[in-house]
Amino acid sequence: WRSFGISRTPSFGALDLYHGLSHELPMLPAVGSPKLVVTIHDLIFLRSPELYPRLDRQIYLQKIKHACKVADLVIAISEQTSFDLQKLLQVPTSKIAVRYQSIDERYFDELSPEAIAAVLDKYELSTNFLLFVGAIEKRKNILKLVDIMKALPEERLLVVGRGSGKYYKK
Repeated sequence: WRSFGISRTPSFGALDLYHGLSHELPMLPAVGSPKLVVTIHDLIFLRSPELYPRLDRQIYLQKIKHACKVADLVIAISEQTSFDLQKLLQVPTSKIAVRYQSIDERYFDELSPEAIAAVLDKYELSTNFLLFVGAIEKRKNILKLVDIMKALPEERLLVVGRGSGKYYKK
C-alpha cells in the first residue's frame, strides 16, 4: 500500500504534503502529487550488511534511494544518519534536515508513588533496573547487555520486544 497503492487513490493528488515516516515514499507518485517528505532513521543495513538478509538489503536500498530521489526534503534523525545519507547514497546536503526524535509531553507527567509501587510490584522489580525496549535481534546486541548485567548483581534487566530465531533463543 505505501509503495504503490496510496499514490493511486484519488485523494493523494489533492494533498499538500505527504510524509513517509519510515524510509519510504510511493514508487509511482501521482501527477500533481503533493510535496514529499521522508524520514530516514538509519542506514545500518549498509553499515553492517552481515546483520541483514541479502533480499532485505536490496529492498531497503531500492526504497530508500527512490525516496531520497523523489523527496523534496529528507529528514535524518541524527547527524550520523545525515552523514551516511551523504556519503553512502550521495544525497545532497541541501536536501537533508536533521531533526531529532522527541517524546510526547504526556510522558513527562510524574506518577504518584503509589502508581510507581504498583508497577514495580506487578513486574517484581526493585527500583534498580535497566529497561530495553526494541526488537530482540543480533544487531541490537542485547547479549552484551546480559553480560554486563552479570557484573551488577543488584540490578535487573527488563527486556520488552519481539524476536525469533537463534539469537532470540540465546
